[in-house]
Amino acid sequence: MQNCSKNIALKWSSPHSRKLPTSTDTPIVMGVLNVSLDSFSDGGKYLEIESALAHCQQMILGGAEIIDIGAESTKPTATPISAEDELSLLLPRLKEIRNAFPDIAISIDSYKPEVARIAIENGADIINDVQTKCEDGICKMAKLASTLGCPMIATHNSRNENFVGDFFENLKDGICKRVQCLKNSGLSENQIVVDAGVGFGKTRDENFEIVARLHELRCLELPILLGVSRKSMFADFTGDNMLLRDFATATISSIATLSRSADILRVHNVDATIASIKTTNEILKWTK
Repeated sequence: MQNCSKNIALKWSSPHSRKLPTSTDTPIVMGVLNVSLDSFSDGGKYLEIESALAHCQQMILGGAEIIDIGAESTKPTATPISAEDELSLLLPRLKEIRNAFPDIAISIDSYKPEVARIAIENGADIINDVQTKCEDGICKMAKLASTLGCPMIATHNSRNENFVGDFFENLKDGICKRVQCLKNSGLSENQIVVDAGVGFGKTRDENFEIVARLHELRCLELPILLGVSRKSMFADFTGDNMLLRDFATATISSIATLSRSADILRVHNVDATIASIKTTNEILKWTK
């Protein structure tokens, strides 16, 4: 693949005819709302419906155009929960958020098709699948997304996989195979967003290499989501201090804005990210 860095217009559509963000001038900010009990950075903090609503409002006012709701932690040490338990956490909060913010785009962070289906039926617009499993060339989540008519964010999750040879070449090959699997499952290109999977089975150095070379994935001609927020790749110089990790995340948000390597930034601290994007854009005005 050659370097062909450029922003891509998102042409995705909601199954509810809700307008989804399509900006190409600057990355779209996706605000993270964890309603799980054991998320690595804010587990239980937004479990109460009132606090979840307040946090959503804060992120939306800050500039988030998508709210990504997750009810199961995806940290490597997390204990998997059943679909029933996930839905018991997710549904009441999803319904309240949808009622309170009828126009905001909502994505559901889940790898279980049964959970994603019910969430979409209850007002969510986008599936964010952090596993994107393909078996015999077919992805069950993609088949569901195709049936429901909703977009899908497909993550390159390499946990329990072994790379042989050059890491980034393997990454690109793995992403291409996943994209083909999604297409084989009935999903159109307009409904696919690619996530290179920072933190999902990669080493610290591999995670930073993804950030540095993310623009090389532009030749896929698909929208790219970057999710580095508060991840352990920063631990060497932030420890477990989440405020410092927000600063580090904002730095990468600026780099992604400058290089035009990402169309969506998935973050916990929306205010810091928006400030970093706006600052970068002001500088870019003088460099064109």
